[in-house]
Amino acid sequence: MLKKSLILLLTFLSMWLSLDTFAKNHEPSKVYVGVYVEGIRSISYNQESFTGDLTVWFRWKDKDIYPNKTFKLKNAKINSQKAVFSGLVNQGEEHLEIIDISATFFTKWDITHFPFDNQTLKIQIEEDEDDPNVEVLYLSDDQNIRPSSDVEIASWKIRHEKSYVTCNKFNSNYGNPSTNIDNACSTQFNHNIDIEKKSELIGFKVLICPIVAILLLALGLLLPPSEGARIGIPTTAAFLLISSQFILNNLLPPSIGYSFAEKLISFGLLQCLLLVIFTVLSVRYYKNNQLDLSLKIDKNLLRVAVVLDILFAIYTVYVISL
Repeated sequence: MLKKSLILLLTFLSMWLSLDTFAKNHEPSKVYVGVYVEGIRSISYNQESFTGDLTVWFRWKDKDIYPNKTFKLKNAKINSQKAVFSGLVNQGEEHLEIIDISATFFTKWDITHFPFDNQTLKIQIEEDEDDPNVEVLYLSDDQNIRPSSDVEIASWKIRHEKSYVTCNKFNSNYGNPSTNIDNACSTQFNHNIDIEKKSELIGFKVLICPIVAILLLALGLLLPPSEGARIGIPTTAAFLLISSQFILNNLLPPSIGYSFAEKLISFGLLQCLLLVIFTVLSVRYYKNNQLDLSLKIDKNLLRVAVVLDILFAIYTVYVISL
């Protein structure tokens, strides 16, 4: 009886140790990830991309994984990369790999407030290990990540930087029946750089033609309907506005939204249309010696134009303040 009990106890201990070893072997391997942005060389709205130089590092303990070889930059094309350090740290307990990378990142810009817009440059690093049995857990190396305060970006300045880790769910098991799609998750390291224009004058340089066109319209409203320039001014203004729209179409990516610049141009074109329509009516009454009606139309048109201009100016101040 004692012998059977001893055998059962040894069997239980053996199973418990095996399960404990299995659980330890299947714990996610922790990898600390960090990034330092060395420079942003170009920002392209039309190509929906930006090019940057950055230093990325990985620090881990598990000797059976190689996160420095199995990572990828999400939505980016690596133009060049070079390992600048590879060795043991923390008294030989951890491996550290430091890599210099130059890459082109592809993104969707928010052009709602262009050219007074702020943007976020996103750097996303994820594990790309093909072996489904290897599980890597990314952690943000917050203690060693510092803001890239010395980075120069043409026409831009950095407002804020933030690093964090997210969990990306899979929509496919990629042919592996043992993978549970509902529970499958891959950690992703994210580094966001919020940027803003160095000066609002940069935005006004883009809008100089629409602004001049709207000022011309204001001058046209001060002319009597008998003047030929009353019709000529909105025609000239419309030409400037349409030319500005053509430039914007080549500068910005295709979008179903309206940028601030496009709103300003549309606002100017609407004023052109109103000025032409009511000028024709005013001239008609003027030629029929109905001077009171002609003057009334001109005064009301001027009031409406002034109110609209003030409202759009308030909206402009609001957009710039964001």
